[in-house]
Amino acid sequence: MRTIGRNELTIQDPYSGSEITIYYKIPTTTQRILFASLASGDMKMLEYYVAVGREVITGYPAGQFGIDDHDGVTKQIDSIPSSSFFDKNWKEEIFPASGESNEDILAALGKWVLGCLVKISNTGESKKKTGEKLPLKEISLSSENTKNMGAAPKKEK
Repeated sequence: MRTIGRNELTIQDPYSGSEITIYYKIPTTTQRILFASLASGDMKMLEYYVAVGREVITGYPAGQFGIDDHDGVTKQIDSIPSSSFFDKNWKEEIFPASGESNEDILAALGKWVLGCLVKISNTGESKKKTGEKLPLKEISLSSENTKNMGAAPKKEK
């Protein structure tokens, strides 16, 4: 069932070894047009997926992310307003626009939302379902999925 509102994707993070769940929204028609204009420009595919992921991410469950301070202590940062660790700037703290960290997660989300991972069988049934746990490397790091990154996507005729 396609739901309106909060959708979630769980991925296996190869760096932490943990599962990470992220919430996202289905792009609006206006956003899809924007994404298509980005894809037709000079933007590299990885940058394109990151831009889409940054646009559609809406949060994550409490306890998923933290930032190490200068003393080596991890400060938990949550996107859920009812959490005592809520930070209204969670998106910039965890997914900074400078690209310092977690762009692989945004790229994986962007690629998922755009439907790049959905493989259709001969019967037309999707082999990947929303909410299925996917290894991050399958989404954004494998050679099969990244061999064309850096090239503009092919335009359909």
